[in-house]
Parts: sequence; C-alpha cells; structure tokens
Amino acid sequence: MDVGRKLTILVASAVAALAAIPAVASATAWVSQAPVKTPFNSCANPGFNSIQSAINTPVTSVHVCKGTYVEQLQIERAVSVVGEAGLTTVKLPASPADSTTPCAVAGEQDVIGICGKGVETVKLAGLTIEGFWPEDTCKEQLYGVIVGGKANLVMNNSSVLGAGASPINGCQGGVGVRVGRSSTSQVGTAILTGITVSGYQKNGISIDGKESKATINKATVTTAPSALIAQNGIQVGRGAVGKITEATITGNECNLPSTCGPNSQTQTQSTGVLFFEEAKGSFVTKSKIAENDIGVYHLAQTEVNAPAASITANTLEGDRYESVVLDQGYALVNKDEMSKGNIGIQLIQYAGQAFGPRGTGSEDTVKEMSGFAVEGSSDNEPSDQFGSFTITKSKISGNPPAATVAGSVFTNNPTKLKIFVTPSDT
Repeated sequence: MDVGRKLTILVASAVAALAAIPAVASATAWVSQAPVKTPFNSCANPGFNSIQSAINTPVTSVHVCKGTYVEQLQIERAVSVVGEAGLTTVKLPASPADSTTPCAVAGEQDVIGICGKGVETVKLAGLTIEGFWPEDTCKEQLYGVIVGGKANLVMNNSSVLGAGASPINGCQGGVGVRVGRSSTSQVGTAILTGITVSGYQKNGISIDGKESKATINKATVTTAPSALIAQNGIQVGRGAVGKITEATITGNECNLPSTCGPNSQTQTQSTGVLFFEEAKGSFVTKSKIAENDIGVYHLAQTEVNAPAASITANTLEGDRYESVVLDQGYALVNKDEMSKGNIGIQLIQYAGQAFGPRGTGSEDTVKEMSGFAVEGSSDNEPSDQFGSFTITKSKISGNPPAATVAGSVFTNNPTKLKIFVTPSDT
C-alpha cells in the first residue's frame, strides 16, 4: 500500500470514530433516555443518557429531557442544567455515595453538590430533585442541593422533594437547599425563585455563614407536623443574609413528647422562619407563615441600634404557640397581620442572653389569640439583660383577658422587660 492511500484510510477511520462521540463544542448538550445518536441535538437524538456525563464536558448548558435520572450530581464549574418542568426528575440512588466535591465534609451526601472555584454561577431550572435516604440513615450532612466554594446558584421553577431519611427518623440531618456552611467556612450565594421544598427532615432552606446570602422569592416551603423532630422552614444563620419575599411557609410543628410544647423558653418548638445570628439586612416580607409552632423567631448576633432583621407585611395565621418570638437583639415588626394562635408577639428574657430583646412594632394587627397579643416572658433572674418593645398605630383586639390594648399586652417583668403602647386602634 502506498503512503498516500494509507493516510487516507487513517483519516477516514478517525472521522468515523468521531461521528460516534457527542459533539461537545456546541453550547448545549442534550440528555435523554433515548439511544445516543447523531446529530446529538434533541431529545430523540441526544448526546448523553447521563446528566453528569454532560456536565463533565465543556458545554455551557445541559438540556435534560423528561424522565427520571437516578444520579448524584457533582458540579464544580459554571453551567446551566435545565429540565422539562414537572417531567424531569433527578433521584437519589438507593445506595447513595459520599460527595466528592472539594467543598464536602466527610460522610456528606447530596443529590446535587455545587462547589465553585470562585464566583461562578450554576443555574438549575425545571427540575424535580428527590432526596429520600433509606429509613435507617442517620447522618447530619444530607442535602437535596448544597452550594459552597463561593459559587452562586440561580434556581427557579424547581422542586426539592425530600431531604433526609424517609420516613423521618428523628436524626438531625436533612436540608432541602443549603447555601454556605459556617463550620467549614464555605461561602455560597443563591437566588431561589418559584421553588418548592417539602419532605425535609430538619430544614427546608438554610443560609449559613459569614458572606453567604440568598434571595428567596415566591418559594413554598412545607412539611407535616412531626412527633420525632423539631424542624424549621427557612433558617438564616451565623452571619448570613437572607431576603425572603412572598414565600409560603407551613407545617413546622413539633409533637415530640416531653420535649416539644408551648413554652418557648423551656420546651423545643419548630419555626417557620428562624433568624439565628443573621447578618444585618435580612428580612421576611409579604409572606404567608401559617400553622407552625412559631411563625418567626429572631436572635441577633450583635447588639446594634438598628434592626438586625425586619419582619414586615406578613400574614401569620394559626402559628399555634407564637406568631413572632424576639430573643436577644433588635428586630422590626411592622404591618404584619397575626391571628388564631396563642401569643402574637413574645419577647423572651432569660439568664445567659448576651443582650436583651428589643424591637418596635407599627401598624400591626393582632387578633383572635387565645393568650396575649404581646407578652414579655422573663425568668426574672438577677442577671437578665434589659429588654423593651414599643407598639404604635396597631390594631389589637379580641385577645384575653379583655378586648382592649391594656388587657392584651402583658409583661411579667415590668422593670427590666418593658412594653410600651401608644394609642392604637382597638
């Protein structure tokens, strides 16, 4: 055979081999359960049967066709993963593997683990993410979606169904969406729009750690009352910023015997929104927070002369023990409507607080409470820090012991836990 003919055959063989490999130079990779075949650009002619295989290529976008994909995704670069809303499911395998991203801790397991290498954006849309671990699983680090490594998650029109053991077993692990992790100095940011989170074991959404932040718009976070564990709908903690708008947060009630109950100081309670040492600028507004033990709980990290968090223009209905609980720190409670619970706004004072609870309430409506509309609850210890709350321009009525402002507002430590009421509409 002459040299020219031999080269021609080799070139032809190479071209034939390439034709069987998905083209990754294009902007979008297609993932489907149909057989892989050229031209690799549709659900009928996909380039991949695995989402992870597509993510591992240099494409900027992955289109995932309808179907259930039993995978754990590890994402370490900027990419967009888009499913067909309501038709595309990413499901945790029956025997989950530990996460391999650089952001993970030992034993961590995720359905989708996102670890950036700087400020990179990962987009998730149109996905149903199922994270149901075997019933005997007892790990703290279980996540539907987790973001670290300074990555930015933009997630919309998606659902996280389950995060943790199924059925719930009472172990303290299982978060639907987690942004950042203070214990390992992992920073994450997120914009979460129109998502649903349900079936979580511990928290629906957690934003955690200094510099981590999330904007949550029109999310639904819901669970069922549990006799095994205290849960939280959305937690913003340890220096993170959480901005929550037009969310619906329901069902966080703890019925664990001898542990959970109506006393916020001596018993455990579940919360709809938990602000725990959050960074300034956090808020929840225009949201429906209903049928939780506590609607919103606030405990600030540092004492400042401006609100650390704002609770404004929300509807808090049927939160069975307290609509709003103010622990240490300064919070703003304005234009909220609270009804059909036990206590509307409760300030708690106890030995061990770094500083006392403070707040202002204006143009609030508190009605149909079985206890007080506004209550100061103190353990009356000598070391208690001074606390105060001022109410103006609010409508307070229908609360025992009398349908008046004076009868609906009470503090058991009027010297060090003061509640000031200016003329209100009653």
